[in-house]
Amino acid sequence: MARFSFKINRGRAVKNPREPQTIYFCYRDGRNTKFDASIKNTVLVEDWDSKKERVRERVKIKDHVQINSLITNLSHHFDSFKTNNASKGITASYQEVREHFNLFFKKPEPKPEPEPRKPTIFEYFKIYLSKPQTQRKLTHGTVKSYNLSKTFLQRFNDEVRVFDFSDINMDWYNEFVEWCEGQGYSKNYIGKHIKILKRILKDALAKGVTQNNSFFDDDFKVLREEVENVYLNEEELKKVFEIDLKAHPRHELARDLFIIGCFTGLRISDYNNLSVRNIIEVKGRKLISVFPKKTFKDRKKVAVPMHHYIEEIFKKYDDSPPPSMPEQNLNKLIKDVAEWAEIDNVVYYIKTVGGKEIQVKDYKFNLIKSHTARRSFCTNAYLDGMEILDIMSISGHSSQKTFLNYIKATPEEIAIRMADHKFFNPKTEEVK
Repeated sequence: MARFSFKINRGRAVKNPREPQTIYFCYRDGRNTKFDASIKNTVLVEDWDSKKERVRERVKIKDHVQINSLITNLSHHFDSFKTNNASKGITASYQEVREHFNLFFKKPEPKPEPEPRKPTIFEYFKIYLSKPQTQRKLTHGTVKSYNLSKTFLQRFNDEVRVFDFSDINMDWYNEFVEWCEGQGYSKNYIGKHIKILKRILKDALAKGVTQNNSFFDDDFKVLREEVENVYLNEEELKKVFEIDLKAHPRHELARDLFIIGCFTGLRISDYNNLSVRNIIEVKGRKLISVFPKKTFKDRKKVAVPMHHYIEEIFKKYDDSPPPSMPEQNLNKLIKDVAEWAEIDNVVYYIKTVGGKEIQVKDYKFNLIKSHTARRSFCTNAYLDGMEILDIMSISGHSSQKTFLNYIKATPEEIAIRMADHKFFNPKTEEVK
């Protein structure tokens, strides 16, 4: 019958008891199987308990716990080996005992490190907005827009279809658009969320978070349509500038900021945050000089001649720009100002809502907002004959195609502008 034991010096007599002796594992099974092997630990004769086959538990023996633990575990290892062989009625060979012994001491192969869990698409929104590698400075408004899109997409995820990076394809796109239209959202509102989603997907693809590039499909497009973005002509701006608002200080501040935007072409993030440092004088001319926030990465400075309306506004604030105002407040108050200034002609335009085109009728003052100032500048400067490249150097547009989308002049206004050109009126050239 198989048995095993632990002995020092294989159970033989020890010549020098003062020297540490090797502890051996000794396995016997019948006459033919004899296996002895060191367990790679030593002990003094006086510290070995031959009856218990363990190292004595003495304070001076620092590693007695570890050695005894090894012996116990090796015993369990061979108990199961004996039991298994006995149940089969077989006698283990020397080679089998040796292999089983070596198996105990064999270091387990290190498990491969699990790949780090990749973030979900909704987790990646936060990563995208907070990542230090973002070279471009994200404004508060941009962060707000991304978080709004995340919430909107989460609604679709919760109400219609659970999805992650790998699930986004043309089927997903079509279902998303159909759901948005069923909710009664406009084409441009839907397109705004698709545009932000595509930016997230493109960044995640570049960073190896996803391998899905389905959003590059030509049909996975950002929905958009031209809406009625009005502008105020010079006569209307004069009415807005001259209206007495002393009894309405908040409306007056909104009007003053809006007029600054109309005569600088700056975005609200810039004309709403001017300081005395932005006022400079070059060759006797006062200028407003800024580094536009939206083009922070490029660091292209913009300088605009100071219009006399702006000079008058600054005088009211001790020769300084007016204090800033939250954009949503300005958007609300400027509508009141425009209505009081009788900018109340009726405007008709087509808008896609819920997937259907509808005709909308509204008063012009209801369509005025902070961005109307920038459109008014570009359009009025263009109609007054200012060179397009000069206007673009102020407005910051990188292409004429994008810039021309800002020109909201009627065909008649553009025709009148061209009427003085020598092509239509040779006498104009002669007068010059």
